Amino acid sequence: MQLEAGARLGSYEIVEAIGAGAMGEIYRAKDLKLGREVAIKVLPEALAADRERLRRFKQEAQAASALNHPNIVHIYDIGQEDDVHYIVMELVPGVSLRQALAEAPLPARKVVDLARQLSAGLANAHAAGIVHRDIKPENINLTPDGFIKILDFGLAKLVAQPFETHSEMATMDRAGTRHGMLIGTVEYMSPEQAAGKSVDHRSDQFSLGLILYEMVTGKLAFHRETAAQTLASIIESPAKPIDELNPECPPGLSSIIDRCLQKDPAARYDETAALSRALIALSIPREPLSVSRPPPVPPVPQSPDPDMPPLSSPPRAGVVEARVDVMGRRATGDYEIQKRDGNIVTMSERRLRRALKKNRLAGDELVKNPGSDEWTTLYDSEIFRQVVPYKGDPVVWVRNRKLRDFGQHVCTYAGFGVAWYFFQGEIPFWMGFWGIGVAAHAASVLPEIMPFL
Repeated sequence: MQLEAGARLGSYEIVEAIGAGAMGEIYRAKDLKLGREVAIKVLPEALAADRERLRRFKQEAQAASALNHPNIVHIYDIGQEDDVHYIVMELVPGVSLRQALAEAPLPARKVVDLARQLSAGLANAHAAGIVHRDIKPENINLTPDGFIKILDFGLAKLVAQPFETHSEMATMDRAGTRHGMLIGTVEYMSPEQAAGKSVDHRSDQFSLGLILYEMVTGKLAFHRETAAQTLASIIESPAKPIDELNPECPPGLSSIIDRCLQKDPAARYDETAALSRALIALSIPREPLSVSRPPPVPPVPQSPDPDMPPLSSPPRAGVVEARVDVMGRRATGDYEIQKRDGNIVTMSERRLRRALKKNRLAGDELVKNPGSDEWTTLYDSEIFRQVVPYKGDPVVWVRNRKLRDFGQHVCTYAGFGVAWYFFQGEIPFWMGFWGIGVAAHAASVLPEIMPFL
């Protein structure tokens, strides 16, 4: 079903079509209530007519909407207009990872940076009990700033043929693909998916391993001439060793990818958070930087009169270099913080330390250190360990810290309200605004609460 520009779906106005696939057509639209641009995916009529699949779609979309992570696309709404069923999500700028893979093999540092973001997003979803089941480059967007956004949580289960456990077995058009070849999801399935068995979070780890393998080698790990041969290869054949295809790939990265590609799910990572920590701990040597020195200072013209002193002396080289060094530090002396809502803020070291001391940052945000192009998790940074020393698993520590802060907020709110009512005999109207803040705080910690429910 093709929607024209200007068509309405609830409070959303269609602007233009921006993509299409087996799961339906995607449109750029405007939210008339909030005045923001969003992406709307319209479900195919064949799927929308199936009540059971539609029920599962709504249930999974609602679960995915509870996820709050900078590397996961946000689902805003789900609705129906006449016979049209649709979901509204964050409009993510940039390109799909498929387009970025055209330049594969990618540099090791870039691979690790993207892998850390992907594993962090998946770990957040898996902790909430949600398995993607359709991790592939087409479902991953790369923004102009280099941030990863994982798309289509909860949708993969809609297309289930011939297996109930994988998302799609369909012919997809892709640049560089022969017409009629069964590819796409087939080449990124786990062995348990290919065999029609039940899957869990470790299936996503295998699919992630396939993507990382393609990043570092430029090759698909199990691609064969036909879909049936590809499935058989995924189930039975080992992938070609990475060091044979790319001898420059760091051994630590190869080891992580190899573990993700184990045929037996039990041989992979017990938790995706452990995979994320392994990638964070991975040290990739930096390439030597070419230091550009300032151009030489031209000599100052001298007076032709030998009795007259020179007009001035050229500045000492050390002074010039020190000035350049100070200027360089001033230009790169701030930290960049990517918050859980995806927004990026710049903070000086003093401001960042103050925010950490006052618990204004949870620790699971992403941080880019001054002078670095690499994003890491905040709790793994040196400044975080200096200001907020912790013990044990950092992921568990951050989760407990969020829950503790929320509990203190609720107790303060309730205690203040009770005390005011005891002395004044009424609840002030402004407590309602405070209550909205408590509700917003509750929504932000919902992913940490869900595993206990």
